[in-house]
Amino acid sequence: MNTPEISIVMPAYNAAKYIEAAIQSILNQSFENFELFVIDDASTDETLSIVREFTDKRITVTPNKANKGNYATRNLGIKMSRGKYICVMDADDISLPNRLATQLRWLKKNEHVGVVGSFGDIIDNKGNFTEEYLAPSGYNDIRLRLLSNMCFIHSSVMMKQSFLKKYYIRYNEAYYYAGDYELLARCAQKFPINIIPKKLVYYRKHESQISSAKYTQQAYYADRVRLKQLALFKPNFTNADTAIYLKLTKNQLLLPEEFDAALCCLNKLLKRNEKLRLFRQEKLHYFFTALLSRSRLEQKGQNIALGGFAIEENIVTRLLEKIPQGSLLVELGSGFGTNILLKYYKVISIEHNLFYAIQRSPDHVCIHAPIQSGWYQPEPVINALQHNPAAILVDGPPGELRRNILENLSLFASVECTFIFDDLDRDLDYTTARDFCKRLGYNLTVLKGEMKKTGWCEKNTAN
Repeated sequence: MNTPEISIVMPAYNAAKYIEAAIQSILNQSFENFELFVIDDASTDETLSIVREFTDKRITVTPNKANKGNYATRNLGIKMSRGKYICVMDADDISLPNRLATQLRWLKKNEHVGVVGSFGDIIDNKGNFTEEYLAPSGYNDIRLRLLSNMCFIHSSVMMKQSFLKKYYIRYNEAYYYAGDYELLARCAQKFPINIIPKKLVYYRKHESQISSAKYTQQAYYADRVRLKQLALFKPNFTNADTAIYLKLTKNQLLLPEEFDAALCCLNKLLKRNEKLRLFRQEKLHYFFTALLSRSRLEQKGQNIALGGFAIEENIVTRLLEKIPQGSLLVELGSGFGTNILLKYYKVISIEHNLFYAIQRSPDHVCIHAPIQSGWYQPEPVINALQHNPAAILVDGPPGELRRNILENLSLFASVECTFIFDDLDRDLDYTTARDFCKRLGYNLTVLKGEMKKTGWCEKNTAN
């Protein structure tokens, strides 16, 4: 039998609901010279019996006698692998049929690159599309993004065995729930890594996966990865400096009194980078500017500047009066005000700009919807509305494009909820809200806040 060119490592723990589809997606690959290691980590459900029903000789089933944990199990799979390329695959995700062929061809063409990922679509526990997952493409941009967060879909990763051996790369089991983030950040320090700008996987989000069930623990270990990368700058930070840096890299809002300290911290790092040359200075400067923009809290009240829905106290008060806490809101246009909403509600955001298209908490889903024909691509909007929101906040798309909601009224014809329009001080936004309400039979109430006016569109119960 020929030596397989690709070794696929699939750890599995209580994955009975999804593992059959995950394995079948590998068997359906257009590239066929692979071996698949399915390692059951002492599951207590039917995972192992489902796996053993497959008879394909390329599959090797290995049951752990006791639960070893996710990354220890992955390391075991890497140790058993014979292929020149190691493919990561989770037991609840789906690889599209051309994934192996595309990544193999790409890695062979780019000999200097040791790891590659891809774009993908996010699906729910029933396999329904929820949003796109797009990521930075290009080694320098990826290295910068890794300072802040894990920007790869882990199940999209393929690695060259030769690079793993040369640099003694394995998952660091001490990082528990963020071992994938730590591994990729470490790889990026050793050799070029990249992301193919093509959708090659479906990444499934559900309540029992690590990122959902272990969110708090994962956040702790992700902070350790951020601090490990911060140490490369040798910045001599105080504990207060470190706390500010973590808030910045996690896109958390700064308090007014923290902003000057944040500027000081980032300037220190820029000066250290001039000496150490860890990153291209102009790219690092741009990245830090973006972090500040995402995290800046204006000095007055709860107004959020630099893009996004500006949440003023009167909006929050009225929302809490009208809509029970814990309800679902949909917002057209995501920004820093989303963080305020998430204190009280679950939020689905529709955002055209990848810069703001980030998940901000376990109760937040941010769907990237590119501009199409002057407004948001309709499919993500339709998907969000199917969840029956209690209110819809309209703060996007920007500028004159916002009025094109009037060309998409059919999307909202069957929706029964409150609509909130931002920035009615601007004539164009006022007339948009007025015409929207008139055409769909809503009453428009304009509320004046401390900084701006908002429009509340509520169903005309007299009709």
